[in-house]
Amino acid sequence: MKKEKLPRGFWRAPNGSLRVLIRIKGFPAAVRTFKLHADTVSNRKRQLVEAELWAAEARRKLYGGDAAVASADRAMTLGDALRLYAREGLSSRPANRRKDTLRIEAVLRDEIASRRIASLTLPDLAAYRDLLIYRDFERRIRAAIEAADLSPEGRTRQTRLRLLLALRREARRAGGEGSEDLRRQIARIESEEGIAPVARTTISNRMQLINRAMKFAAQTNHGVPQIAGLSMPASSPGRTRRPSADELEALLSQSAAEHPLLPFLIRFAITTGLRRERLLELRTSHLQDLSDGRKAIVFPSSAGRRKRTGIIPVTSDIERTIVETAAQVGVRAPLHQLAAMDVALFPVSGNVLGHAWRALLHRLGIADLRFHDLRHEATSRLFERGLSAAEVMSITGHSTSEMVDRYSHYSTELVLDRLEGRADRRAAAATPEMRTRIESVAQKSPEAAALIEDISRLLERLAALHG
Repeated sequence: MKKEKLPRGFWRAPNGSLRVLIRIKGFPAAVRTFKLHADTVSNRKRQLVEAELWAAEARRKLYGGDAAVASADRAMTLGDALRLYAREGLSSRPANRRKDTLRIEAVLRDEIASRRIASLTLPDLAAYRDLLIYRDFERRIRAAIEAADLSPEGRTRQTRLRLLLALRREARRAGGEGSEDLRRQIARIESEEGIAPVARTTISNRMQLINRAMKFAAQTNHGVPQIAGLSMPASSPGRTRRPSADELEALLSQSAAEHPLLPFLIRFAITTGLRRERLLELRTSHLQDLSDGRKAIVFPSSAGRRKRTGIIPVTSDIERTIVETAAQVGVRAPLHQLAAMDVALFPVSGNVLGHAWRALLHRLGIADLRFHDLRHEATSRLFERGLSAAEVMSITGHSTSEMVDRYSHYSTELVLDRLEGRADRRAAAATPEMRTRIESVAQKSPEAAALIEDISRLLERLAALHG
């Protein structure tokens, strides 16, 4: 596309808006934005004419001593800058735009949004960061208090957590961490009750958004400070939470009461390792043929998708889940016919899924388990089956080996088994009576049959490698 030539002081925003900045030595700057209602040649010409007429009138008024035309930028608040950034500067990716819009709305509810942007300093932003840290800490403590059961141990935990809240408030009123004794008390209770530090990402995302909004406003406004050097909380270690066998059984057996598609979502998550967003996008048209006639789940490339998605081979368990999920949404057909259709397997919003998941965990009394932890479970299972880090990354879509390092101990244990010959001993340990019991279980449960089949293949592979 031919580059558009604009008059000096005119700037075209990514969304098509035209921003005009008038700077005259000895006079305050004046700025105005002209929206583009439809991106056509005639509308752009009309927009440019309106902007040029305003610029000429603004220059005339400034030379005439009328400062009212330039007063808006001097009175700009942080809230004004955030609203401007929301209108004209947000990313074009829908998912990112939604998240940033929610963060902007949250900041607008706080007192800092009413502050004049020209008066903001590094200590002001640091104080707001500390406020966000305290709020996040208080929210997590209150959630832990509500999650505690009514047993004597649970009531003792509630009492200690309420004491921790009171100590934190006292430290905050003291203007920091308070006395050495107070700091020791807080640290001891946090350690004994397993209270993790505040998540860096939660705080950093909001503070970075404020910084981007201020930089965006500074392009066309005088007096917007550029503040650097704000420190953030330390990065939290990656989660390694896995649901136990009992928890998984309860989740699969009880989740249909919260939403009829939730059991299938859980099964998909622990067999494919797909992120929640990709699961909700999954369609039968994403099933592609492999060279040997089998199939794999391949998501089409998308400019709006930031995180990579792997190529997922369709195992017998995944095939069964796809067919049963399609039947649940009203399409009964074998896999090869479903691949020729374009059926949305999970026509449900993320909000509905999140509500159903939280309600399920609350009803079952399961604590500290996120839906994304099912992706961790799937990744761990792939390592436990003997796949290498490169093979796992090709399926899960992890972009760097560092992201799968937390699971490396599974592959290390399997290497030790191969070196010490345990794989052969385990394969040979199945007595006739045990094989009879295995066959009986497999006949009663399709999931068990699929799992036994996968374990058998893995044992055969390990035995071949050892031999």
